[in-house]
Order: sequence, then structure tokens, then C-alpha cells
Amino acid sequence: MHSTKYGAMIDTINEAFVTARDEIEYAKEALLDSLEESERSKLQRSMGLKMEQLKAELEVLDSLHA
Repeated sequence: MHSTKYGAMIDTINEAFVTARDEIEYAKEALLDSLEESERSKLQRSMGLKMEQLKAELEVLDSLHA
């Protein structure tokens, strides 16, 4: 939790990031199961970069409001 007057809003945004990350991971796994191996590898690399970007954005948000 945050002690600033914006704490509730920050917590809501953080929760939204976590939910988004979980939803993306679920959708990605469902898609990976339906692809050929060559396509699966391409998707894993692409999605891995996007997941890292989401994590980095969440860390920045946390550091700004900690």
C-alpha cells in the first residue's frame, strides 16, 4: 500500500498490470498450444519482449510512487 493521497489509484493501476500480465500469459499459452513448432518459437520471442516491457513499466510505476 502507498501512503500518498493517490495510494488507492496507484494500487488499482498495479492490480490492473498484474491482471493484464496474467491474462496475456493465459492467452499466449492457449495460442502456443495450437501452433507448429517454428511459429511457436517466433511467438515466444515476440511475446517475451512484450512481457518484459510490461514488467519494466510496472517497476517504473512502483518506483515513482514508493
